[in-house]
Amino acid sequence: MKTLTKYALMLGFLFLFAAGSINSWSADETGFDFSRESPTGFLIFLQKNKNQKIYFIREPVVNWVNDEHIPALIDLLDSQEQCMSVALRASSKIQMGSTVGNEAAFLISGYRAGKFPANVNSRVLSEEDKNEIRAWWREIQTNNIVPISGVFNTLDLSHNPIRILIWPTGLQKG
Repeated sequence: MKTLTKYALMLGFLFLFAAGSINSWSADETGFDFSRESPTGFLIFLQKNKNQKIYFIREPVVNWVNDEHIPALIDLLDSQEQCMSVALRASSKIQMGSTVGNEAAFLISGYRAGKFPANVNSRVLSEEDKNEIRAWWREIQTNNIVPISGVFNTLDLSHNPIRILIWPTGLQKG
């Protein structure tokens, strides 16, 4: 009986610690305001709080990252500065800690998907992953491609018929 009580208390403390940790790192309770701050401001926030290791977001933010943020995020892809990793609360796999470069790429994936975060959690990127992101952005700039993210909210085809070539990561005006 004494052993059972000991394990019950340990389990209770573990649950309270885990619940307290998740709540203290949630987007709503840390004070980070996605409606007022930029993606680069979010990276600064993650870097300043790197000792907490992980930042949980309650639910994705739609169309928060936009094309004006991408050049600065691309410039940060190789940064090895330590920062918190990011995960949705629903994530069952958690990476403890990250780099500014990985989280910049995670923000870019959010742009490409039209919501941030686009996946349940950030991950460590290979050099190949970073090169794919850079190639995608060069293709966007070189070929005058309108990226998919948010395009259907702003592009009205009924008044101005244009030829659209479907591209793997965007639309090309022709």
